[in-house]
Amino acid sequence: MSVLLRVENLRAGYSQPGLEVIAARDISFELGEGEFLGLAGESGCGKTTLAYAIAGLLQYPGKVFGGKVEFNGKDLRALSEAEMRKVRWKEMSIVMQASMNVLNPVMRVRHQFYDVMRTHSERNDPAVFEQTALEMFRLVGISPEYLDAYPHQLSGGMKQRVVIAMALALRPKLVILDEPTTALDVVIQRSILQQIDQLRRKLGFSIIMITHDLSLLVEIADSIAVMYAGYIVEKAPAEELYQNPQHPYTKGLMRSFPPLVGKRQRMQGIPGQPPNLAALGPGCPFHPRCPQVIKGICDVHMPDLKEVKRDHYAACQLYADSGIKPAG
Repeated sequence: MSVLLRVENLRAGYSQPGLEVIAARDISFELGEGEFLGLAGESGCGKTTLAYAIAGLLQYPGKVFGGKVEFNGKDLRALSEAEMRKVRWKEMSIVMQASMNVLNPVMRVRHQFYDVMRTHSERNDPAVFEQTALEMFRLVGISPEYLDAYPHQLSGGMKQRVVIAMALALRPKLVILDEPTTALDVVIQRSILQQIDQLRRKLGFSIIMITHDLSLLVEIADSIAVMYAGYIVEKAPAEELYQNPQHPYTKGLMRSFPPLVGKRQRMQGIPGQPPNLAALGPGCPFHPRCPQVIKGICDVHMPDLKEVKRDHYAACQLYADSGIKPAG
C-alpha cells in the first residue's frame, strides 16, 4: 500500500500573548492509499486540532508550531494559502463537526453544490456540475429530486449525506470526517458510516475519521489511533486494538461501552477528568487517572510511542525497556 499522508512530529495548538496551549504533541503516523484510520479520544484531547493542522485550516489563535505534513508528494506546510486552496476539496476534503448546519438555509441545495464545484474546479460547466451532483446524490443514497430542496426540507441524516456528497464531488484522495454523525440517532449513524465505508471501497479514497466513540470505529476502520491530552497513546489495527488494548487509557475507553459480543458487562467510566492542556505537568498525562500508575516513573517521564506487538504501538511505561510487564 502506497503512503498517501505522512505526518512527522507535528505540534499544533493555540497561542496568545502570555498563553500557549499545545493540543497536538509530536504526532507522527502514516496513512496509506485507500486506508481508513479512526482517531478516537475524549473531547478536548486534540483530535480536531490535529485534523485542522493537517488541512491547513487552523485560524488565529490556532498555530502549527512544528513538524511536517507530506500529502500526495507535497510538503503542505511549505505551500502558500493560495496553493493550499487548490489542494482542499480537489485532493483533500473535510466534513466538519455539525456540518449539517453549514448549509445555507435560503439557498437550494443545487446552488450550494454548484458553488463548491465552481470555486474549487478548473472548469465552469453547468452541465458537468449537474452530472456530478446527480452522480454523488445517487452514491450517497439521496433521490436527485432533493437537489432543488432547501435545507429545512431535509432530515438531519439527509443533510449530512448532502455534505458528504459535496466533499466527494471532486473525487479527493483523502476525506477527513470530524464527528460526521454527531446529533444523529444510532440507526442513522450506522447507516451513514456503512455508506461512507462502501464509498471508500468503491472510489478508493482514504479516510481519517474523528470521534469520541471508539465503538463506532471498531467495525469499519482499518486502524485506530487513540489520543489523550494531545498525544497518540496507542495505535493498532482496529480488530487488534479491540481484542488486545495495551494502554490503560484505551482499556478504560473499552470498558465504557457495551461489548459487541459475549455476555453483558457493567459499563465503567474512567475516574477523574482530562488534564488542562495549558498546564500539563511532567510525566504521562494519564497518570493521575491510571489504575496501573508506577509512582516515581509515570509521574516523571513521558514514554515514547513504541511497537509492543507487530503493528501495535503504545506509549506507556509498562512497556519501557526496564523490563516492567503490563498487569491485566
